[in-house]
Amino acid sequence: MPEDFTFVLKELFPCAELGPRLFMNVHSTLLVRVLFFILPVLLVADTVVMRDGSTQQGRIVAEKMNAIVLETAPGMQVEISRMDIKEVSRGPVRASAPVKPKSNPAPASLPVETPIPRPSPPMSVTNQLAGDAAKKSQLKKSLDDRLFYMEKEPLDVWPEPEPYVVVAKTDPPNPQWKVQRKDGSIEYLEKAPAPNADEKVWCVFRNAVQYINATTPGPWWGRMYWHATTRDWGASHPNALACQHDQDYAIGLMDELERGIDPTAGGKASTLWYELLNMRGGPHKDEADLQEKLQKTSEELKQLALRLGEVTGLGDLLWRIHKITIDVEKRISPSVSIEQRVALSRERRSLIKQVLPELAK
Repeated sequence: MPEDFTFVLKELFPCAELGPRLFMNVHSTLLVRVLFFILPVLLVADTVVMRDGSTQQGRIVAEKMNAIVLETAPGMQVEISRMDIKEVSRGPVRASAPVKPKSNPAPASLPVETPIPRPSPPMSVTNQLAGDAAKKSQLKKSLDDRLFYMEKEPLDVWPEPEPYVVVAKTDPPNPQWKVQRKDGSIEYLEKAPAPNADEKVWCVFRNAVQYINATTPGPWWGRMYWHATTRDWGASHPNALACQHDQDYAIGLMDELERGIDPTAGGKASTLWYELLNMRGGPHKDEADLQEKLQKTSEELKQLALRLGEVTGLGDLLWRIHKITIDVEKRISPSVSIEQRVALSRERRSLIKQVLPELAK
């Protein structure tokens, strides 16, 4: 047995000097257990020489700015101030166990149990009109009727809407109607006046906050226009109303047409349109977020319309009609001008007239 090791045993176990037999009989089990834990530390010991001349042995397990941590035995650690240390002698480096590579954790925004979203496959579209002459004829007749009433609506420009004006204190009490005559004079009436193209007419609105977003208490004067078709006064210009009717006819016509081609795809196209229509009033962070949502939904509608056009031989005609319907809708495109709305609506009618004859083929 090496002398250094004999010295260690004598230091730890003074009774070892009494003789090997007595020592082994009394301390054999304890010795084996102690050596099992202490020897790994001592055989790779780091030595810390203190300023007072004493030494401490063990394994340095941590080094701090002002101290080091020495493991003198398994589970036994002491912290030694660097001010008390004169020298540190490091023992041989013990081979460390291979480190098992850590798997990359999933991003916090995507929990492991959450599947990665994948784009849904394109909707399958079939032409259910193919080979069915009776069904084609019936659908075309219904769409021709829609176009007939659609073309009864005049597509002409109209003046910009006039703002609502609060009834002035100088106006007569409880007024109902106000007329500006041809000579510029103002007359107040209790009943609606007869129509006259040379005169301007206003009516009192007492509960119009939901229409004009007014912040000033009413009542308000609102401009009125004569409607020859209903023979009554209305708050919208007849041409503006006709343009809106044209929009409604176009939406209904396209819905019936696309559902006739493929009921599932046509229903989906209608759903996408109404999503676009109501998107501005729905939840969104800001204008950029709204535009992103509008663009995404428009693209989905475009791809669906193109597939409907592909199976019917209509090409991009259906999408071009949808695109105009989006562009002229104030609730989707509030910056569109009156002139643009009229011009685009006329173009849409022309495209619809190209589509309907194709159904008979």
